[in-house]
Order: sequence, then C-alpha cells, then structure tokens
Amino acid sequence: MSHTASPVRATPRPRPRPRRVAAAAAVLTLSAGCAWLSGGEVREVAGLEVLHLVAEQPPAELPVPTTVTGHAWVWKSPGGSGIQEILPVPTGAVVRLADGAAGLDTATGETAWSFRLLDPRDRADVALTPDRQRVVVAADGAVVVLDPATGAEIGVHEYEPDPQTRGPGQLEIRGPAGLAADEGLVTAQIQESGAVDVTLTPWAFDDGNGAGGGWSTEVPACNEGISPPRIEDGFLASGAVVLLHGCGEPKGADDPAEDDGVSDLVALDLGSGEELWRLAAGEDFTVEHEKNTLGGGGHFAVLGDVAVRQNLALHRGTLVVDPVTGEVVSDEIPYLMSSTGSDFVVRVLPDGYVALTGEGMPRQGELWGQYELRDFSGRVRGAVPTEFARADGLLPLEDALVRLDWADPEDPHLFVLDWDGGAEPAAQIPAEVKVETRELTSLVAAEEVVGPATFVAVPGAVLLREYRHGQPQTRISGFTG
Repeated sequence: MSHTASPVRATPRPRPRPRRVAAAAAVLTLSAGCAWLSGGEVREVAGLEVLHLVAEQPPAELPVPTTVTGHAWVWKSPGGSGIQEILPVPTGAVVRLADGAAGLDTATGETAWSFRLLDPRDRADVALTPDRQRVVVAADGAVVVLDPATGAEIGVHEYEPDPQTRGPGQLEIRGPAGLAADEGLVTAQIQESGAVDVTLTPWAFDDGNGAGGGWSTEVPACNEGISPPRIEDGFLASGAVVLLHGCGEPKGADDPAEDDGVSDLVALDLGSGEELWRLAAGEDFTVEHEKNTLGGGGHFAVLGDVAVRQNLALHRGTLVVDPVTGEVVSDEIPYLMSSTGSDFVVRVLPDGYVALTGEGMPRQGELWGQYELRDFSGRVRGAVPTEFARADGLLPLEDALVRLDWADPEDPHLFVLDWDGGAEPAAQIPAEVKVETRELTSLVAAEEVVGPATFVAVPGAVLLREYRHGQPQTRISGFTG
C-alpha cells in the first residue's frame, strides 16, 4: 500500500458565491407572520441564509424503551418540511429534513432546536458523526457542525467541491463521496491509475486538535487494464473508515456473482490512514442474494459493533462484519421463504437477527409460523407466534416485538407482542398518524417508508413517521414504554 503521512492538502480558498441577501429579504417579506418563521434567528452562515433556533436547555438523556405501553404525542416538522430520516442521539432524536435538521425532545414531543435553509435552491445533506456528538449539515460549499442537544453552532468548515463528488456542486456526507468523522471530513476519489485516494481533512474550526495535520492515502483498488473502478459504499465505525470498492462491470445485474472484476472491503485507521484489514468478495465473504433496489443496493448500516450489508433491504442482509477486526461475523443469514415455509431474515440487530419462520410449524387455527430472535450462530433466544407472514413494519425491542398494522391506513395500530409470549398482543395502541402503503408493490419499498429509518427506538421513545402517498411526510408519532 502506498501511504503518505504528509499534511493533508490545504483547504482551498472558498469559491466566490453569489450573495442572496435580497432573496432572503423577499422570503421574509412574503412569509411575514407565517408559522414556519416563528422562533429562531435568520442569519447568514458561509453565504447561506438559514433560520436557526437554538435550545436554551438541552433535553434530558433518557433510556431507550424496552417495550411500548402507550401513545404520548404527535410532532409536526417546523414549517411543514419533509421528514427524511430519524437519527438517534443521546438526548432523543435529530430529524433529517428536506431543508436542514431539527432536534426532537422525545419526552415532550416538542421541537428543541432547528437549523433550516431559507433558499429553496440550497440543498442540505445531514449526518451524525459516529460518536453522535455532532450533527453535520452540508450545503453548497460549506459544512456546518451543530450540537445535537441544543443545535448550537460548533463550527463551519468551508470546502471547494470536487467535480467527482455527487450532486450539483454538493458534497454528500452519507456515502462514499464524503463522510463526516469525529476528527474531520473524509473524501474518497478514484484516480486515473485505478487506485482510490482517501483523504481526512480536519475540521477547520478545531485548530488541528482533532486529527493533527490530517492524512492522505492511496488504496490499491484496480490493476492496470481493469476498468472502470468504482466506489460502491463507504462508512465510518469505531475509529475506522471502511470502503467497499470494485473493478470491472458485472455481467448481469440479476446475478452479481458473475462479476468480471473484484470487490474488496478495506478499512483504514482514522488516526493515520494506514490500512487495518482487507476482505475480498468470493474469498473472504460471499453475498448469496443481491437485490439492486432502493432499499438495499449493497450499502452498509452500522448497528452497534457490527455492520450489515443491506443487500435485501434497510437493516436487512446476509453479510455481517466486525468493522474493528475485519472478522466476518456471518455471511449465511437465511433469507428465503418458500411456499412450504422456511427462514426469512426480518431485521439484523447488533447482537443477532430476527427471523420469520414457518418450517416445522403446523397450521393450527390461523397461526402461520413465528418470529424468532436469534444470535448470529442461529440459536433462538426468544419467539413470538404469528398469523401474519409479513416482514415489514416490525421493531424488535429488548422485551417485546412491536408490529405496525396498517391494514386500515386511516387507523393504523401498533401490536406489542411479548417475546416467548402467546400470539395475542400484550397491547394494541392507535398510532395517531396515517400510514398509507397500498400503492407499494414490495416489502422492500415498504421498508423505505415505514422501516428502520422511520420506525425506530431512540432514547426516550419509540418513533413512527407518518407516510401519506404523494404528500410531504411532516408528522412523527411518539410512544413511551
């Protein structure tokens, strides 16, 4: 591996960008008296006009519920901004919005803070650093870092977007083109030689305290003559940046096992850029089932101390690795379900997975099978009988399996099922929001709208995002344990 410990490239002087103060003034004039401008300060950050509301006191840090006992509140996004994702933080949740981010006090259902772009031409990308101690908002040449508890600005990092980064003049911070680390900004670019150039640029406002002078490393990816190289995914975990990269073109999207090139998973130390470990597809791990879908696509999700390749759907896959050691925890998680009944992975967890199974289960009455809580070896730790052969809309908690029933989109309910209990739910709780999924044609699509990004357990509450087809998703229902 070619590694250099020289200081990172100097951060380029920010490119001139047109001032939009007049546009912001027009917005304020047209919106005077509107609810979405109530509270907060209109200010300019790195040339961006934002509406910034900072919490006077941070929300309390609460435990994650182990079960659900009742409905508590409904939260409405500020200004009716569309909800994209719910991100757990120690003080509750940060909601990724279409135009920025908002902090949610999960004890009360109140908006603790918000940071929103005023100009609709600006596009925001929001992520958490791996330690969940910083919220990172990237927009048009600047990265604004906020405190997740109060929304207070920690610092601003300006950069010159590279032509190879995704989007129009925009760096993404939730994918292989860019990643927000605790220490700074990570970028990965394909070089003409076929290697991947990975760079850590310390946050400009940290005065070099986080990552020293930064680093830049070339990761061998493709031998000469094999093209085109590709960065398939990237994620951060436990002091490492992990890239999934490949060479060559697959012969067919329906059978990714028939690939002319190679696909490697490589981890670099965030402190030095040195290679920690490398795994090669077909040699060190296999992906038995691949769906090139919106919900899967092979991207990884970090769940506690493991990372799962989501080749089935969000938080659902057959390959699980330890990002610290490079150990393949499992690449044999069952995924198929036939007409006679067999194992089907529902959700991968930090210490195992939930499977839906009907094999060996006689059809007594209306019972079809059961949900099983297993460790990665396949050992069953808990089970819930079920008459519903469905794998979506489920949330495994420590003491219960919570299932969302949206048969009536006007009146969805949560069914709370005790592990090792009977088929009858311990509680049936109205969701208090609408969930319309009748237009969806697959379980993978359903996971996108009511799956791990929208039906989650966070400190203080279980959260369910409303889904109304063709409309902005603006409400979250909160449940307590």
